[in-house]
Amino acid sequence: MLVAPLRLLTGPIKREIDLVAIRTNFFDEQVQKNRHCKQLVILGSGLDARTFRLGSLLVDEKGEMGAIGGPRGSCSGLLGASSLVDKIVSRQIRTFEVDFPNILDRKREILPHAGCEFDINYHGRVAFVGYDLTKDPLVMVEEFHQHGHDVAVPTLWLLEECMGRIHADNLQLVLEIINDLSSAQSVFVASWSGANAFGKASTANGVAKSTAATTLEDLGWRTQETWTFGDLLMEKTGAMDVVDESVRFISQRKGI
Repeated sequence: MLVAPLRLLTGPIKREIDLVAIRTNFFDEQVQKNRHCKQLVILGSGLDARTFRLGSLLVDEKGEMGAIGGPRGSCSGLLGASSLVDKIVSRQIRTFEVDFPNILDRKREILPHAGCEFDINYHGRVAFVGYDLTKDPLVMVEEFHQHGHDVAVPTLWLLEECMGRIHADNLQLVLEIINDLSSAQSVFVASWSGANAFGKASTANGVAKSTAATTLEDLGWRTQETWTFGDLLMEKTGAMDVVDESVRFISQRKGI
């Protein structure tokens, strides 16, 4: 069994495992917390299985797992993995997973081997938006329109460690586009690495990351909360006096 050896790990390896677990749980909880958002956008979704793990994202109006291909509950390999599955209120929600086209193609190949049976668009509930975040951000607007994104409906934007993939010259434009595609009460939640994530940066990559914390505020978004990895580690594990600002988290809401 892997569990016992993992518990014995210390140092950098243990920290990385803790970080992945806590960061994943943090974003899962943000989906639960922002139930008013009927659209979910996961920028840089990669092989993320959040849509399957949080089963309510695929639940129909009757509360049945009708949006999953094959027999109901056929994605048991992942649906049972999250304690949030039974806690999230059933709701109609449209999810947009955004990443490089080849990554999304690979995802379609891999997930069935984890017990997930689905068609190319999860029966219309999840759209795969093939887009290169390092390219012209204006293309993203057209892609969202083509996949049925509704600018009048509150959207929850999740950016889990993908800021580093967006060039500094493009980041502000990407954030402005997010603002244009968002109705009032939309929510932006992001995490990224770097001690300068919210302060004055001294490197090109740092400039991109610090810009993200202020651009949406300038566009009328209100910062609700900020966290560090150390904050969440203490909250989730009961650890004491942990100071670790290497990874930052932020939640911002459009309008009051």
